[in-house]
Amino acid sequence: MTDLYTLSVPVLRHYVTQIGVVLNVAAETPEALAAQVSDDVWSAGRQLSVALGFALRATYPVAGKPTPDIAWTAESLDEVREWRDRAAGLLDALTPQDFFNPPETITHKAGFAELSQDPFDYITLFALPNFFFHMVAGYTALRAAGVPLSKGHFDGLHEYPQDFSFSRQ
Repeated sequence: MTDLYTLSVPVLRHYVTQIGVVLNVAAETPEALAAQVSDDVWSAGRQLSVALGFALRATYPVAGKPTPDIAWTAESLDEVREWRDRAAGLLDALTPQDFFNPPETITHKAGFAELSQDPFDYITLFALPNFFFHMVAGYTALRAAGVPLSKGHFDGLHEYPQDFSFSRQ
């Protein structure tokens, strides 16, 4: 059986840390958290707060624990930073032992759809993709608003010279 803890918590914990890095860069232009990539989508700040909520929504049900209250509507720099710190602490509170006896089925909503998935499918086909969808949407809105973010800020792995641009390649 796949180790559901290793599949989810360390991955999400890493990217929750990276949301903090993204927020540190955005702190130079905190108004950019109100940026949207389109009029019919949430702001960058709200997208990032929803991603943070998905970090908990991905893990707590599989651990057989109630999902902590999720601040889906945090939008300002301070609110999203506060929520990032809270989500990080709640992820840190989970242990591999919490995942030894996951529920057979996770029943949840995806938009207006009601789904029942086994824990592996729930994490891999629903929760992790939704976390990354909202993280990327927030990152993209910040980039479009002129926040100088790189792929390295997103994943914590890539490095580029400060004056590097893909458009000049």
